[in-house]
Amino acid sequence: MAMSRPLIKVYLSPKELENWKAFCKEKKVSCSDMLRQAIRKLSGNAPQSPAQFSVVVEQPEKAKRRIHLRLTESEYEKVAACAAADGTSIARWYVFLTRARLLRDPQLGMPELAAVGESNRQLVAIGTNLNQVTRRLNMMHGAANDDSLQVAVAGIDDFRQEVKSHLDLVNALLLANRERWGIR
Repeated sequence: MAMSRPLIKVYLSPKELENWKAFCKEKKVSCSDMLRQAIRKLSGNAPQSPAQFSVVVEQPEKAKRRIHLRLTESEYEKVAACAAADGTSIARWYVFLTRARLLRDPQLGMPELAAVGESNRQLVAIGTNLNQVTRRLNMMHGAANDDSLQVAVAGIDDFRQEVKSHLDLVNALLLANRERWGIR
């Protein structure tokens, strides 16, 4: 007995139909399959990716498994170009790709790591300057009960704490990019 499958009809203008067919052809997917994918995604019925994993910092791992991957020449060229743009090897680029998918966190290439490192260096300098300003203000006014001074010092301390929190967060991101921590 043939299974009955529901059918959806959609009226499109000739231009809309032409655009839809071109889009599907570019993606190398049939029009019907592309529409099914769109309906699943928009209705919330798309196959769910695995639950988000997290990094277990206490358990560093060394690379233990080797995988072999066959690509077409054009795929290889594109991957090589992406890896070169990120300042990394093709193998490392695939590790970044895998970790980004599993962790849903960005994996930074060498240019990004260098930029974040420079940003952190500047934030450390700002934090050091804030410490010096606070110390100098306290020394200049001693135990004076100046409300405006207390507000200024409290504001500097709050800002310094925000800088420290940001530095801790960025350092954790840098560490997660550098090491092969266990993923659970």
